[in-house]
Amino acid sequence: MRKTLALTEATPELSGLSQSEFLSEYLKETSLNNLSRITVDIHLEEASTEEIIEHLKVLIPRWKRQLKMKSPAPREYRFGKSTFRKIIEYRLIPMMDLIFWGEDNGIKIPLSLISSLLHEDSDNDRDEGMLKATDYPLAMAFLTDASYLKSLEDYMMENNHLKDSPVEKHVEDDRNKKK
Repeated sequence: MRKTLALTEATPELSGLSQSEFLSEYLKETSLNNLSRITVDIHLEEASTEEIIEHLKVLIPRWKRQLKMKSPAPREYRFGKSTFRKIIEYRLIPMMDLIFWGEDNGIKIPLSLISSLLHEDSDNDRDEGMLKATDYPLAMAFLTDASYLKSLEDYMMENNHLKDSPVEKHVEDDRNKKK
């Protein structure tokens, strides 16, 4: 069970503490343990984006230390440009669509049929063995393992400047740099 703290009506003492300093002092003095969530109001008009980010970079580790929080487990899967390349080259999205369609209709589509449907006229011919060893497990991981989606979210946040670029173009540019 997770505990949550929300300081909605709390105001700093007249001693001149900022709200973030007040929250830090409050956490220290109350000795709350096992708290996993803090709700913080950010007054966006009072500081620039960069200032808010810098404050949070300092405050969040401090609050985690004060609350004796454990570090999150490292991601088991790292999402990157090579993953985008695999999604395109292995045609994982159409494969996931076929897997969903099969599930909805109570049909197990043989990998040999998936291979011929997805890769028959492809420059990147992928036979049933390749699908069984690599493509199908990766598609199923994307469909069933939350760490894959969390890793994708992490990648998207780290590369927010690329959000308006088509994935195919992004991967193509990466390949051209290596040649």
